[in-house]
Amino acid sequence: AMLGRMTTVDLEAIRPQRPLRLATLKRRRYSVYRLASACVANGVTPAELTSLTALVQPTRVRRGLEFILGRNASPTASTYKLAEAIHATARDHTDLAKEDLKRLRTMRDNLRVPQTGMTEKNRSTLRCFEDEALVEAFLDFPGRVVRRLKLQRKLTKSEALQLQDALIVELLTFAPVRVGNLATIRFDRNLIAVGHGSQ
Repeated sequence: AMLGRMTTVDLEAIRPQRPLRLATLKRRRYSVYRLASACVANGVTPAELTSLTALVQPTRVRRGLEFILGRNASPTASTYKLAEAIHATARDHTDLAKEDLKRLRTMRDNLRVPQTGMTEKNRSTLRCFEDEALVEAFLDFPGRVVRRLKLQRKLTKSEALQLQDALIVELLTFAPVRVGNLATIRFDRNLIAVGHGSQ
């Protein structure tokens, strides 16, 4: 029911919201399931979780978050995002009392992880680009694929997919876009040929 409300526009809502994207809906659903699982793992009986309102009661949210924190040395961005999603869920989709919502906000805020610059995971991923030979090979990848396949009269399905991958890499290298936007690009609508005609 919650996900259904998140995909429609309520014309009389006090706090109107635009319909959320499918990826956002999946993350919100996963957050609810993750909290419920953590609660049960920390002693809450499944019979207590009779509704969304029952799940987001501060005492149960705390038990779920404590279980998750017990598996990590310190709060993580993932834990903060979970607390943030649960607070938003309670605020927008339950009749939780203002005082209880305040407690959820406090839990969320106490899990905030200061972030300056890139994460260590991203730094590690990008470190390989310090190798000039690797960078050169990466930038030349689309060209290598095209040079290898352009002389063939007919491409196999596998070769066509290789060419597609090469085009994707070339586009993302020079014009970074969201993956969802990339998947909807059409040659006849979004790509403009340059140097043809009288213009």
